[in-house]
Amino acid sequence: MKHHFEVNPNHIFEYKKNYSGLMAYIKPKYKNYARKKQGLFDIKGTMSKRSLTHNEIFQMLLENATIEQCYCIWRGIWPANENLTNENINALLALLMLMFEQEINFGNEIFQRKSHFSPLTNIPNSKRPRDLLMGYVVYVFEKGNIESLKQYEQFGTVRMPNQELKVKYFDILENDQYALALMSRPDIVQRFRDIAADKENNPGV
Repeated sequence: MKHHFEVNPNHIFEYKKNYSGLMAYIKPKYKNYARKKQGLFDIKGTMSKRSLTHNEIFQMLLENATIEQCYCIWRGIWPANENLTNENINALLALLMLMFEQEINFGNEIFQRKSHFSPLTNIPNSKRPRDLLMGYVVYVFEKGNIESLKQYEQFGTVRMPNQELKVKYFDILENDQYALALMSRPDIVQRFRDIAADKENNPGV
């Protein structure tokens, strides 16, 4: 089904080429653990020519989306048969872009940063990098505000959840049959691997 709607054309991804992005930066204490091509495909989403913090996106979702619609985006499905306004669309696009960033930048591959939500290779739907965001989306919708989120973030970005949060809001996402990690698809991950094979290593490693 095709969806026709007006979307701000300035909602784009910026490719941080030549290891110029944040994902390519490796702290000295992690140098022995970093992947050799970490940050090669680093991308950053911008909306109307500016980056949005996690807080801003979560607030947009609270005001202009439902938790059911957010689950659709997490599962890689655009909400169908709904009369979405431009505000609804832009909020969901912001979530989609942020989740896509996570799937590109974090995971098991030589060009990704390690993540606690990296998928198990033999169970593609076990977990996925975007779960870090979806768990907090569930949390924010339950609380009804973003104020309670501040204790779990640093510089506007959410951190790894503590054990209590993980059990209640993140473990429930595991083994969802409709939500596959992007790099669990052989056709997709092989294209990235083929390109990465010919590229130089991250100079920071």
